[in-house]
Amino acid sequence: MTFPRTRRIAPYAAFAAAAVLAAVVGDAARSRTAQPFPHNHAVHVQGKVDCLQCHAGVLDAAEDRFPTLATCLKCHKDPPGDNPGKKLLAELAEKKAKLEWISHVREPDHVFFSHERHVDVAELECTICHGPIAKAKAPLGGLEPMEMDRCMGCHGEHRDRPAAARAELDCASCHR
Repeated sequence: MTFPRTRRIAPYAAFAAAAVLAAVVGDAARSRTAQPFPHNHAVHVQGKVDCLQCHAGVLDAAEDRFPTLATCLKCHKDPPGDNPGKKLLAELAEKKAKLEWISHVREPDHVFFSHERHVDVAELECTICHGPIAKAKAPLGGLEPMEMDRCMGCHGEHRDRPAAARAELDCASCHR
């Protein structure tokens, strides 16, 4: 004996199960993106550490975009105490390890993007593009591609700002 109601519900149940599975697998993949140590952006932001102190390469191509061990040790010279993150940093310093950071955001290879134009010229806060990074208490996992809709939306929304008004919205400005 078949139940007509069951036949109508089955496709929805299958879709829901697939969505849950995709979310679980996606979260597992993102959580596997290991960083050199459990960096806490929130603590640094609360301590009034400017993003550019650690990410100087955003504006100066001669510098690294992500902090090196030497960058961290400019501030973290004292013994680590009970803080596990600082203990790991001290161990890495003792080994003279190279920090291998994994970016959580990227633009496609064919897209030109200038941090300098957005941070220095347009005076945008990092969180405009990097979202909740300032509240992150642990490294973000996974890779979040920048999408054109986000860029175009922001440029279109802020045409009243001189830097945005100067920005060209034609394809060749970014797609090279």
